[in-house]
Amino acid sequence: MNRENKNILFATDLSNDCRDAYSYALNLANTYQGNITLLHVIAAQPVSLEKRIKNLFGEARYEEIMREHEQDARSILIGKRKESDLVKAALNKLAEDFSALRSEGSVQEDKILVKKGDVVEEIINTAQEQENDLIILSSHASSPQESYVSKTIQDVIRRSKIPVIVVPPSGIVQL
Repeated sequence: MNRENKNILFATDLSNDCRDAYSYALNLANTYQGNITLLHVIAAQPVSLEKRIKNLFGEARYEEIMREHEQDARSILIGKRKESDLVKAALNKLAEDFSALRSEGSVQEDKILVKKGDVVEEIINTAQEQENDLIILSSHASSPQESYVSKTIQDVIRRSKIPVIVVPPSGIVQL
């Protein structure tokens, strides 16, 4: 099994705390002449609106409502697309902000992916699809009584078949 960390998945929630983790990912990519896939997952609602409407009105009435409001549905889909474009632009800007950290001979650009669904599921599936050999996540600065490692991070660590590195943001006192 390849452990050179040449194919890194950096999953981010776009919080400011992720900047240190991205810097760490870049340093590893430079060291191993690797590449980075940036991933942001737009979390899906746990119970879909579609399912709730179908349960409320039944399949036939649901189809009728959808036909009547097809234009509204298109607008919603276009809105989701714009959200995805905004996320891609933010990830491009993050990569641009850190471009000075890239090694001199590095021509490899980051691959940027935006997916929608269950965050843990999408991180695990993307790592497998992209044949990543390392996942890098960022913990968050939080109050002393809260855990630095979220349930999402714990679930990724539990389910991942490849190593996961959790990078704390600057300013966290390490014991």
